[in-house]
Amino acid sequence: MSFKTTWETNGILWEFEGIVPFSDLRKVNVEFYEDPRSDHAYYQIFDGRNIDRLLLTDSELTELAVLDVGASASLPDLKIAMVITDKNVIALAQKHIDIGLQLNSNWDFKFFADIKEARAWVTSNN
Repeated sequence: MSFKTTWETNGILWEFEGIVPFSDLRKVNVEFYEDPRSDHAYYQIFDGRNIDRLLLTDSELTELAVLDVGASASLPDLKIAMVITDKNVIALAQKHIDIGLQLNSNWDFKFFADIKEARAWVTSNN
C-alpha cells in the first residue's frame, strides 16, 4: 500500500509515497465516499510530496475525476489541498482537476508545496 489515511475532525489527510498505482487512488476515493464521516467533511488534503510516480492511464484518470464529480453533488463545498512538489505528479493532478471542472465540479482545488499552508487554506473560510 502506497498511502496512509488519517481522518481528522473536519476532513481527511492522505499521505502517499513511492509508486502509486491507480488502484490505490481509486481505493482512497471509494473509502472516503462510503465512510459516513465524509458527509461532514469540508476538506481533503492530498499529500503527495513523497510520490515517486503515479501509475495511471488517461482513462483511469478520467474515471477518478468522474467519481469526484458525482460526489461533488452531495459534498458541494469540499476543498481539496494538493501538496505536491514533483512536476510530473502536478501535471497529472492538474489534468484530473481540469477534467472535473469540464464536468462541472464545484470543488475548490489548490496546489501547495508546504503542508502548513495547505492546512491554513482548508481551515480558512474563503
